[in-house]
Formats: sequence, structure tokens, C-alpha cells
Amino acid sequence: MKPRPARWQHWTAGLALLLGAATIGANTRPQADSDNLPPQGRALFDRYAEATDGGRASRAPYPLQRLLERIRRDLDPDGRGGGLSTVLIPLGRSLQRHAAEPGQYFRYPRAVIAVTGGPPAAASPATPYLKDRLYLGFHEKAETLEIISYNPTAGRFEFQVADDYRPGGSARLRYANRALCLACHQNAAPIFSRQSWDESSANPRIAAALGAAADDFYRLAWRAGVDIPNAIDQATSRANLLPLATALWQQACGAGAAGRNCRGQLLRLALRQRLAGGVAPSLELPGVQAELVGPLLEQWQKRWPDGIPVGNPELPNRQPFAGLAPDAPTPTGAALEQAADISAAFDPLALRPPLEIWPVAASTISRLVAVLADGFSTADAARLEAALPASTANNAVLALDCHPLRREARVDLSCTGQGTTLSARLTVRGGGLAGGTIDRIAFADGTLLHGLPLIATAGSARTLSIDGDRRDSFGARPMRLDVEADFSHARLGLRDELAALDEAVGRIDKTLLDRPPQREVLLPALLAALGQPVAPVATPASYPPPYSEPPPAPAEARVSEALRPFVRRCGLCHASKERFPPPFMAGDEAAISARLGGCAERIAYRLAMWSVPAAARSKTPMPPAAVLPDARFAESTDLAAMRRHVSDILAARPAPLSPE
Repeated sequence: MKPRPARWQHWTAGLALLLGAATIGANTRPQADSDNLPPQGRALFDRYAEATDGGRASRAPYPLQRLLERIRRDLDPDGRGGGLSTVLIPLGRSLQRHAAEPGQYFRYPRAVIAVTGGPPAAASPATPYLKDRLYLGFHEKAETLEIISYNPTAGRFEFQVADDYRPGGSARLRYANRALCLACHQNAAPIFSRQSWDESSANPRIAAALGAAADDFYRLAWRAGVDIPNAIDQATSRANLLPLATALWQQACGAGAAGRNCRGQLLRLALRQRLAGGVAPSLELPGVQAELVGPLLEQWQKRWPDGIPVGNPELPNRQPFAGLAPDAPTPTGAALEQAADISAAFDPLALRPPLEIWPVAASTISRLVAVLADGFSTADAARLEAALPASTANNAVLALDCHPLRREARVDLSCTGQGTTLSARLTVRGGGLAGGTIDRIAFADGTLLHGLPLIATAGSARTLSIDGDRRDSFGARPMRLDVEADFSHARLGLRDELAALDEAVGRIDKTLLDRPPQREVLLPALLAALGQPVAPVATPASYPPPYSEPPPAPAEARVSEALRPFVRRCGLCHASKERFPPPFMAGDEAAISARLGGCAERIAYRLAMWSVPAAARSKTPMPPAAVLPDARFAESTDLAAMRRHVSDILAARPAPLSPE
């Protein structure tokens, strides 16, 4: 369900309340540095930080390859790219996009790296689960490494920056100005372009220009097709739902014993889906309707009667060289600078509507369960599967009538029986079954399974074992297929051992369900309940204390009346000591006045955009709509006062307004 544009800010406000995202506006207090720090727990990236200054501070490992080598140790080496997906973006939309001016964009592109692979197959619960949860942005010219990583204890993404990230630099790690980050990351999570990712190194023209500018970019595997940015895009789409799922886990089930029962059922279903190869479990399983579906829908209807807004991680695809003939040379000079300019339609600061609205319906519960299931890795699922006692498994056999179609060395089967249909291709060799594939099984519960490999069984010419972890929605897994000699009948053997998993969920400490769903906490508890205790995952004691720069914005009382609207509306983002965004609000009143004078044309132009219809804007208005607490800023006294002030500055030196 898509919201109407007129309701964008209504939905954005609802999303902020749901996720606990900070909003900025005229009535908000100056931001404390504690607002940037995790309310509890730490960012996953802190595991890779190095202690400095006697353990009182931390730094990001340098150079970049050294950092990536450390991260790779926690990833499956057999995964694509060793678990890392990398693109280079020379003409991008990040805060550092101006660092390579003028004209050095292809020599100094921004590297974007996402963890898109899981941990090794033998990973223990102590191995961090980084897939979809860790993103790096490195710009050599800006000497900056930006990090977005998940904080499982707090159930949110954290934004960090390593400043002075260069040879001989301090690479000091700090938690970033969260309000500044959320102006673009309006979903409080990673963002990325929609396909076809034409501003990235997947674009052949971009790749050719990058290759001509430098032989090597930090030894990164950046030469690839659209499959790599597609992997990053899919990762950010999954990551986008993590904070939402945590918020619903904590807020939607309610409190007390009923709330714990509700969350227990969510965990039960999530684990079933993870151990079923992604097949959604039935909401008709015992206890689910009474303890989960009914209470959850009742709570949702009370709290979110209009539906649950889902944050939008998608930026419109941008083609920097749109309209350029394929055989035309890549622009240089002023034409290249024009191509690097970001119009309002492509600006991450532009207010984005929710990606969708989750309705108050049982289908939404299944979507929530799917997100929670992704909180456990493939290695976690295998460890839990191995811990399930075979003695408690429930075995069943479905009798099927089949119609064979004989081919040379192959028999195609079409079978039905007991509400189930099956299509398979069997390889015949020496009078026995040598293997094959089940193309499709449709179970009576509506579950569809495709592409199940059939493997010959030693000592039995008519029995094939079924490879894979997929199950029907009630937990039954196809294990074997017995086929009669004339292929007219078959028996499908099923096994369901998930009752033991349900019992394990019921035995864990119920207070664990009061926290955000943390794989590092829940997995050891589940394994212990299954009779395979493992050591609890401990937070490393060597973590330096988290650090964030104190907010430099001056108090309103210390500046003149004319500057106070700028302090309220611009100070949180533009009062830092950094180059990006422009620090025109840094320093005392005299310094602010001087910088406002130097930036007056650009500020006036951006303020004027509030009077232009959204579809006709050449640039995003400032302050960005995404950080304003109300939809009436265009009629506010603050905007009028700011426009008067810059108009007074310009009155003595008239000049045409320009976007930058």
C-alpha cells in the first residue's frame, strides 16, 4: 500500500515515533552529544576498533585493506567476494562529494563496501553476524571513513566516522552527529540507489573513466557488473527492516506475561522459518492464534490504525551523463562539474515517502516473522538443526499415484495424492534410480517447494534421499522418495523434528524476551535448552568508551535576535568544524555573521526553494523538510526572518541567485 504524497510528513512523523528517531525543529533543545551515542550496547563496528590514548579512545584500523582483512575473518571465505560487495562512486551524493573538486572525481571516488555474506559454516555464537549490518564509505581526498553498523542491543543502526583517515593520521573513531545523518538516512538505516545504479562503477562509462584515472583503488575488487550494486541494494532493503522489526517486537506485543508469550511465539515462528529454508510457517500452528495473532492485531489496531509506515532506503537512480551519446567522450572541465551537480529530484535530502505501509493484517505478521528469521545466520540454523534430537521427530509418509513419462535414461513423474502434487525428473541407470530433481511439490497446506535435489541411496535401487532444508508451513521436511519399479506409485517420506525447537523456546529465560531480539543472547540460550550449552557471548571488555564530538552550536541566548532562527534551524548540521556540510554556523557571533555574509547567495537560493512547488525545484530547500517537525515551515516566522536577514546582507551587493 502506497501513501498519498499529501500525507508524506504525517507518515514520516509516525515512522520517527515508531523507531524513536530524533527530530529537529524550532522547539527542540540543542542536541547533547549523548544523543549521538548508543542508548545501550555498541555498534558492531566497535569490535574492529583499536584502542588508543591509553584505552580512552579508539581508532579505525588503517589502511582500508587492513580493516577489511579483519572483517573478512568473520565471513565465509567461499561467499561471493569473500562476503564483501564493493562499488566505486565518483560522482555521488554523499557529504564528501565535493572533496574531489575540481575535476578529480575519477581519481578520488568514494568507495562503498557492504557486508553481504554470512559467517563461516563453523562459526560459533560469538562470531558477529555482519550480513546486512555493516557498511563502509571511504573517501581518500576527504580523509574520512564513514561507518553504518547495527547495534543489536539497542535494535538500531549507529552512525560513526573515522576522521583523519590517512597515512600517519589519527583515524580517530567517533559516533557521528546523528541528526545530520538522519537528514538523508530518513529511515535511520543504510540507503542506496535503485537500479540500474548508473552513478556507480557498474556503469561501463564510469568504470572506463575510473580505470583510466588510476591503476588500483586500495586493492578493492570493484570491477564487476550490476550484480554487485544489486547485492548492496538488496542488503540495504533487508537492513531497512531491522529497526522496524525490533520496534514492533518491543512495542506491539504489549507488556507482562501476555507480551512475553507474544514475543515467544514470534521467536518460535522466526526460528521455524530459518530452519525451513525461508518457508513461512503457518499461523495455524498450536498457540499462535491465541498468543500472537489475536493480541498483536489488537495492539496494532490501537497504536497504528492507519498501518505501519516502512522507512524508505531507496534513492532514485541517477545517470550523471544522461543524454550523452554512447560514443561521446566523457566530459571534462565545466561539463564534468555540471554532471557532478545534484538536482533536487536526486538529492538524498529530499523528503521521501514511506516505502510502503504495512496493513493491520495477519499477512503483516508473516512479514515481521521473516525479518526476525533473518536475525539468525545459516550457520546458526545448522547448529540448531544439529542439536534437535532425532528421537522426538514425527515421521509421516504420503502415498502418491504417478503418471510416468519415459525418456532415454530418464523418467518424468507427475504424482498426486493426499492433497499433494509432485513433479520430478528421475535419472535411471542400470535398472535403478541414480538421482534426479523434484521440480515442484505442492502440499495440502499451500506450501510450494521447487528444485529439490534427489540423491541415490546406497543399497536401495528404488529409494532417493531428498537434499535440502526446506519444509512445509507446519514444519515437515521431505526426506526421501520411494518409487515402485513401474513408476506408477511413489511414497514421499516426511520428517518434522521442530517440536523440540518449540519446547526449547518455551524453556529459555523469559526475561530475555523483554529485550530487543538479539541473536548473540538468544542463540546460546536456545542451544542450552536443547542440551548443548555454549559459553555466553560476552561484550569485549577492551572496548574504549564511546565518543562523540560535543555539539558546537551556540546557545540562542548568546547571539543576536537576527541569528537565532539560524541557530535553531541550521546549527545542528552546520555548526561543526568539518568541511562538509559547510560550517557557516561554527564559532561565535562574529564568525557566524561573517560566514553568513560569504554564503548569503547560496543560503538565499535554498531558502527561496520553499516558495517553489516541489516538482519545480532545482535544488532541495534548506533546512531540509526531512528534519522539520511540522509541515508548515514554509509559513513560519523563522523562515520569514531568515529570508529577511540574508536579503539585508545581499541588499548592499546585489547579485543573481545561484544554486551553489
